[in-house]
Amino acid sequence: MTILRVTVNVSLPDNVIGNNIFFWSTVPDVGPGDELFVAADIQDALVALYQTIDQRLHDTVNIVDFVCEARNPVTDSFNFFTSGIVNVPGTVGGDALANGIGALVELGLAGTARTAKKYIAGLAETGTNDNNLASAALLDFLAFATLWALDYVSGGGTTYIAGIWSFTDAIFKSANGSSFANSLMAYQRRRKPVT
Repeated sequence: MTILRVTVNVSLPDNVIGNNIFFWSTVPDVGPGDELFVAADIQDALVALYQTIDQRLHDTVNIVDFVCEARNPVTDSFNFFTSGIVNVPGTVGGDALANGIGALVELGLAGTARTAKKYIAGLAETGTNDNNLASAALLDFLAFATLWALDYVSGGGTTYIAGIWSFTDAIFKSANGSSFANSLMAYQRRRKPVT
């Protein structure tokens, strides 16, 4: 099993770059020589995932690209493995929410009460109702969470299992099949503007 850490770069209004970080374990192992097909697999998985919510993202937002790092079990570090383009733009005009406001989706983890969390920023105001996601938007974020919880099986037969790498316990905690989307809007910390 190879542990991958995938950092997704999100272009937000006002030259702000946000990130979503995903962890996957692979069966079978991947390694040197597999970079191109792993990049294609991750691209396919991320495009499918973010297309569940593109109709909730403001049209000034773009899910741009990703960097994939593989865990080196000898040094207990993550090292560059591959990268690729995602390019899923938001599709909704009108007013955008502040960059720090986002939807919160969670992934249940096997053997623990903890969850993996994703704060999705760049939302259009039309998908909200006061401090909550509107019901149709909530369903879209539930679709995102559900797809995230499922194993992704590539055309080449590699299985990508969602979860998190626990730096404290030094183990991969895989998804337990449960996922959630919170109706209440969440706040994520802001990123520094690119100069």
